[in-house]
Amino acid sequence: MSFRNQSHIMLGVLTALGLAVSVACGSAANHPPMATVAPPDLVAQAPVVTPTATVAPAAAVAPAHAPAADFVMPTPRPTRTPMPRTEGDMTQPILYGHTATLLEDGRVLVTGGGTGVFHIFGFAGVVSAEIYDPSTGRWSPTGPMFEPHVNHAAVLFGSGSVLVSGGLDDEWEVGGADARLIWLGSISSAELYDPSTETWSLVGDMPEETSLHLLEMLENGKVLATGGLGASAALYDPASGTWASVGEATSRNSETRLWEANAVVTDGKVLFMGGWDNSGPMDSAELWDPLTDSSSPTSRMNTPRAASTATVLADGRVLVTGGYGNDRFGLVASAEIYDPSSGTWSGAGEMTTKRMGHTMTVLSDGRVLVVGGGNKATETYDPSTGSWSRAARMIEHRRTHTATLLKDGRVLVAGGASGTSGQPYPSTSAEVYDPATDTWSASTDAAR
Repeated sequence: MSFRNQSHIMLGVLTALGLAVSVACGSAANHPPMATVAPPDLVAQAPVVTPTATVAPAAAVAPAHAPAADFVMPTPRPTRTPMPRTEGDMTQPILYGHTATLLEDGRVLVTGGGTGVFHIFGFAGVVSAEIYDPSTGRWSPTGPMFEPHVNHAAVLFGSGSVLVSGGLDDEWEVGGADARLIWLGSISSAELYDPSTETWSLVGDMPEETSLHLLEMLENGKVLATGGLGASAALYDPASGTWASVGEATSRNSETRLWEANAVVTDGKVLFMGGWDNSGPMDSAELWDPLTDSSSPTSRMNTPRAASTATVLADGRVLVTGGYGNDRFGLVASAEIYDPSSGTWSGAGEMTTKRMGHTMTVLSDGRVLVVGGGNKATETYDPSTGSWSRAARMIEHRRTHTATLLKDGRVLVAGGASGTSGQPYPSTSAEVYDPATDTWSASTDAAR
């Protein structure tokens, strides 16, 4: 477990959730090596620390397995009780970090995720998995995973099985039952789900512990894992059930960037864009080729942004929206598009709502559905006209949810954080959007 991974993971988690966090103060104790800054809505009465790519000074780093007496623990904040589960809702309340994979038969497999917030920070991951059946509108539990996976990745094989890899892991904790401080790290384990038997099997570990990464199915049937918090890329061979490193990715980020967005473009390269450095949100972008481990800069974005959301359009271009856009952590509504064929950015107007922690789903007709970010507002972007349009409001406001395009063209939105950014709570609810009628319905009422 590398401490470099721990600080980056904690940063990515807090950014995604928009949680109010009380940081252990005392002698300016931080994560080892936690030299990062959190937005005001992520920090409650905590000193602001300027981000840096280097390890924090020894005096500012909490020693591994330090005794609880070395920390000044704030008074625990009450945790809001999740909404009562309605018959037919998801079987497990999920706050963030889960995956949703469309199976070959049209059902949706939801795996892992974090279900709650500890008094300071740290999250309870689950091994549970469940399946949504659009034909009945019902959720049902399926076989549990071997390990709890949070902020992991999942990909569907042509055989119908699903590969789940990486994620967060609890490393160690300090303090008593009333006040706990938990360091988080990433894991390298991977496992395979067989829908015909509803069982999981362990496969070879990834070469490096990681989370928040991408899994891309290649034409040769292998899976490429890129991005995330590890420094290397890896190939998974389903024939042997093993992983192989692809270079050391020493040039994956020629610039130091945190809270970056990434997307796999049409030629198999990974586009890393934006993020946060010592000066605040960044506008730079670069292309990394995982097969040659080489990185090259591309044109700068129109707007500096961190913690934005990116998706690949039907024509191969990349749409980027929202995120933090200035050094005061103000959210932005602006959008822009990257064209891999020309290596240039162009403006894509502005969303109707400023967002962070939202999802974007490319619909069957090529439009993009934008959902959530701490509110009920939804909207669509039409690449053919370059215009944004308001869509029907969701039943429940949420962020850090999943959005899955179903085989009939509707979109399943599941789980996520409800409540306020200061007191989020996991949701058991899910709902389905029908673009043909511009309506939302509870997943239990969406049988078709």
